[in-house]
Amino acid sequence: MSRSTSRCFREAAAGTLAGRAFAGRTVFLWLAPLFVGLALAAGGCRTAETPVKPTARVEDRFIFRVFNQALQPLPGAEIKVSLEAGQSLTPLPLVTDETGLAVLRVKALEDNLVAGVDSRDRLVKYRSAISYRIDSPGRLPGWGRADLIDSFEEFTRPSFSAVLNSAPRNKTLPVRHVLYRTEEFFQKGALKDPLARTLAVGLKTLWRTWSFTGRINRLKPTPFSLAVVHRSEGPYFKLALDLENALEYTEDSAVHKLFETELIPVLDDLAALYAPLLAGWDITFNLAYRPQGDPHAMPLVIPLRLVFSERVRTFLITQPGGLNWLIPKAEVCTLKDKPWRPLETLAREDRRQEYIWSVMPLFFVPGSGQADKTAEIKDTSEEPLPISPGPF
Repeated sequence: MSRSTSRCFREAAAGTLAGRAFAGRTVFLWLAPLFVGLALAAGGCRTAETPVKPTARVEDRFIFRVFNQALQPLPGAEIKVSLEAGQSLTPLPLVTDETGLAVLRVKALEDNLVAGVDSRDRLVKYRSAISYRIDSPGRLPGWGRADLIDSFEEFTRPSFSAVLNSAPRNKTLPVRHVLYRTEEFFQKGALKDPLARTLAVGLKTLWRTWSFTGRINRLKPTPFSLAVVHRSEGPYFKLALDLENALEYTEDSAVHKLFETELIPVLDDLAALYAPLLAGWDITFNLAYRPQGDPHAMPLVIPLRLVFSERVRTFLITQPGGLNWLIPKAEVCTLKDKPWRPLETLAREDRRQEYIWSVMPLFFVPGSGQADKTAEIKDTSEEPLPISPGPF
């Protein structure tokens, strides 16, 4: 083979190898994005398998501020706390300082809601829940409950995580209480009467009942309104009660509806405690009315006064309509200090019948609270306050 021929073969072979190398580089350039995508996807899966955990515990604060009847800070008040959820980080019991302030720090309870579930998502609920009693010498105790809830949410699906992922926060809840002396509810000199002093003992139990039911947040005895009035038929209990945000409008039907839904249960509470000692009642409900359309207007007070004997009350609770009929049957029934006879204000017979059927149903069945309770008065305020289950 001549030298020129051999050189031709070598050049041809080199060209073939170069072509193959070029083709290999071309294929690699086409497949490189696929390899990169697979590597990123594999990396993303490894990250989702080890979700980020909360970096610190959730710590909530309950800030108590305690005042006296004149809204002055009350130092030295003792706050006994029972924890339903969470762990106290503050020594208990709490005692208010000179400014009436006490702070409770609580480590929130963690509850993993997807534990035992085949899921890479995380959902952890954090909850701090307490019940408490506030005591100050010579004053009615204050009871209450407080609850704080938060969550840690982490989803592996990108479309969810960008929108729904959330981290818990440390939260603060102010708790404000006014503590009253028993004598601050009675008229001056009223407690010289032995029967009035007996009624004052029951007020502590009544206060606890209304605190637990939440009624105390919208219903309180009017200061310096309680007294015992001695009449020929026996002692009458005279008292006034303040109801906040009671009325949205002032028509007769609105007042009667409020009486049926809110005030009859109050009468049941009073009767269950005091009825065996009394011959009758002289009760004034100070109904707060805020004019519609003006959120800044001062509420107006509309007094509804009822005077009736215990004998009439006992009779009505066994009749169709129950205590609804106290309004027409009471010895005295005034609204805004004027005689109130809602049935008589409806001149047309059809309107009167409509009012009777819609507002004062003839076939109203007395509820379980409409029984004549004659239990003796006893002080149950030292009993523990029950805690109802929270939402989680």
